[in-house]
Amino acid sequence: MATWQDISTHLTAQFGAQAVNPRLLRLQSPVGPTTKVDVFVGHETLPNGFGDWVQYLAVIGQFGDLDFAKVLSDARSLVVGGIMLNGDTLLLKHAAPMGTLQLVEINPALWLLSSSAAQLAASCPKQA
Repeated sequence: MATWQDISTHLTAQFGAQAVNPRLLRLQSPVGPTTKVDVFVGHETLPNGFGDWVQYLAVIGQFGDLDFAKVLSDARSLVVGGIMLNGDTLLLKHAAPMGTLQLVEINPALWLLSSSAAQLAASCPKQA
């Protein structure tokens, strides 16, 4: 079982994560030699006994710069993530329960989410 403190310490050591607030971190996840994806990692406590969860949000890009229909179409083959919009920023989202999470599971999930977000950003620009 990983605690939020364990996760925060791990992401700070591995990726130089910075605290946005006590329940949210921001980091850049490398997905290639020159490509990094902005990622937010948050601590959520769900009601009704569902416990503590870690939530990953990888930035795909600005809504107005992307072909949204193509993003949705291309996302159908992704292993992780759901598409969401926060303001004008399109994000790829994933979550996992902390009660069963092991720290060794964080980096692969983060890479998979980040590389998927980078792939969507690169393959779905809005055509002029």
